[in-house]
Amino acid sequence: MIHKLLARAFPLALLLALGPLASAAPDVGDPLPRPGFDELKQTAAKSFEDFTGRVLLIEFFEYW
Repeated sequence: MIHKLLARAFPLALLLALGPLASAAPDVGDPLPRPGFDELKQTAAKSFEDFTGRVLLIEFFEYW
């Protein structure tokens, strides 16, 4: 009984676990997605095009 249940549940769990990995990831050279710069208070920039020709450092920080 438990063996049959596991035999049916395992493929479903595998699909649910690996499904997000099949999503379309960006390739090298693809343009950046357009983020909203509305929350940035220290710059008047509204898009990445405002930084054309400049070095741009993006720091991602998160408390764990």
